[in-house]
Amino acid sequence: MSEKRKLAALAASGVMCLAAMSRAWAQDQAPQTASTQQVSQTAAPPPPIPFQPNEVLVWIVIVLVLAFVLLALAWLRNAMTKSTWSLADALSEEADVAYFTASGGPQTDNAGKPVTVSEMRASSSRLIALLGAIVILFLFLGFGAFVLYQYGTTGDMPDVTKILAFMSGGLALFAPYAVNKISSLGSS
Repeated sequence: MSEKRKLAALAASGVMCLAAMSRAWAQDQAPQTASTQQVSQTAAPPPPIPFQPNEVLVWIVIVLVLAFVLLALAWLRNAMTKSTWSLADALSEEADVAYFTASGGPQTDNAGKPVTVSEMRASSSRLIALLGAIVILFLFLGFGAFVLYQYGTTGDMPDVTKILAFMSGGLALFAPYAVNKISSLGSS
């Protein structure tokens, strides 16, 4: 794929990420109208929870949820080490590699075209996407613990729109992978 197409795809994904982040920021910064202020002032209080929460019990539930997640991740890691699956292979992608002659020029076939071989090469975009997924997983678990705590102690769900706006900005971590996939679509 040409460099112009790659740069255009990169610019397009950057613009999409910036647009999503600015839209979330604009919604967060928008002034409330009189009707929304009136609704928030006249909204009924949340219904009382049917039991008096025990804070220790809430913490036990949160710790158990996080412990089960960590146990599941440890089980997956253990299962992967016992199999033939390789993280290096998963983070690699096919690339055409050209052979060169001793004089430094590319080796050509009878038709004069360069000789290339498809090999698996490390992909930085896939590595960035993996790291982004791990970061988003831990952010989700962290915010989820606070949501569980508030729900367990008060009986109502918190307003998570600001958290969702923050976490949607994390989608920018997947931009290099998306650009790589878009550029590979044009070359195939």
